Amino acid sequence: MLLAAVFIILGGLIGSFGASANSEVASAAPAGAVMIGMGVVYAISSLIYIYPALKLWKYAGAITQLIASGSEQDLVHALDQQRGFWKFLGILMIVVLGIYVVAIVVAIIAMAFGAAMLG
Repeated sequence: MLLAAVFIILGGLIGSFGASANSEVASAAPAGAVMIGMGVVYAISSLIYIYPALKLWKYAGAITQLIASGSEQDLVHALDQQRGFWKFLGILMIVVLGIYVVAIVVAIIAMAFGAAMLG
């Protein structure tokens, strides 16, 4: 996951800087702004990948320690790391579903408003 986050950040930055450096894309205001905006969104959204990736990294280290020691304390530590990973993903899923609901409601209102303006 960390590698994916790094590649998404690089892709976003390359797309953003590439669009701003290209004179044809930068001169076409809507297309240039969209490319730069998409690059920034990709770079920011990839930051969401870092926390769960670190949790999985810590979980892997705790499991390695558990295999070496076999102690109950290491098992509890490993399960805490895994619990943190799944808790974050659960919260993230609730937030994403909430954003989808808001986007659907806004789209319905926008379509109703557009239909009212035409009719």
